[in-house]
Amino acid sequence: MSEPLTSELFDGKTVCFTGKLSTSREKASARAEQLGAKVVDGISGNVDILVVGADAGSKLAKARKLGITIVTADQWAAVAMAAEREYAAFVEKLRRPAFVPTVVKMKVEEEDPTCSRYYGRPWMPKGMEWPEYDDKLMDFVLQLRVADLPRPTRELLGGKGLLLFFYSPEINFDDEIPVSERLPSLVRLVNDRKPGGLRDVPDEVPNAPLPPLRISGWTELADHPGGANEEENLGIPKHLIDLWFDMDPPEDKKLLKDPRTLGWDIAIFYGDKLGGWPAWVQLPEIPNDANGKPMQMIYQVTHGGLYGKAGEDVDGPTWGTGHIFYSQDTGELYYGWACD
Repeated sequence: MSEPLTSELFDGKTVCFTGKLSTSREKASARAEQLGAKVVDGISGNVDILVVGADAGSKLAKARKLGITIVTADQWAAVAMAAEREYAAFVEKLRRPAFVPTVVKMKVEEEDPTCSRYYGRPWMPKGMEWPEYDDKLMDFVLQLRVADLPRPTRELLGGKGLLLFFYSPEINFDDEIPVSERLPSLVRLVNDRKPGGLRDVPDEVPNAPLPPLRISGWTELADHPGGANEEENLGIPKHLIDLWFDMDPPEDKKLLKDPRTLGWDIAIFYGDKLGGWPAWVQLPEIPNDANGKPMQMIYQVTHGGLYGKAGEDVDGPTWGTGHIFYSQDTGELYYGWACD
């Protein structure tokens, strides 16, 4: 073929390689399969494309007799490079900043009553009752001082206030209830400039209160949607879908040491994080606000996803993975359980 080729040419086609290529046969075959092709060793009437390198043998003559499309090694190399550039463009398009909290031990909450932290005693406005579900008190999990958050979420939440997250381990197994709503919770944005103070954890709370862990900093990562996100909603072309979802994301701890994404890799962070994309454990369940618009994830909460020496061995009271969503239009907050 003399005209320029595109990566779509290989999607759904049966491809064979012959002769010497600029890369190994194994790498070429793997790349072709990522582009949706089926790679075979021998020439037959079922083959659609023969990629021909230097010193091609009898396969070339047989392919010509059978009318199989012939692609040169240079054309193949150009296709592979073009596909990589196209893929990189979609990686960049879908990239979102995520911020991973680092926690340190906090002696007493009186050091900074409204600081961002996990566990311990929450700061609550005067008159607010301790949340409960089915006559049982909820566990206190997290508070975030909005003014101290990284800019994207700080601006989304209006730059002020205190976000409080309480959680109940009482699982509702009613099949008519969406999975995301089977673990009751309460997420509330309160005004920390009004009267209020630290609230002791009642003895009736199901889990013994964990010691407070202050969020001492945030590590920014380039976050990407995980494989459970619906590809048609991400705008990924059909011939790149298999390529996207075949990528093996690096482990969370490796990402924290080297947060860059190189080549064809995508980075998906599965631990606790502010912003970014939800790392779905099962199917995606993004809630809509009262106006029917999708809400935006602002925090991902996991059972044991904290980083920093103080948080490595802490098992929080939450089950599996869940996400806190927010609607800037309506001010609604919502926690959805993603299972584990």
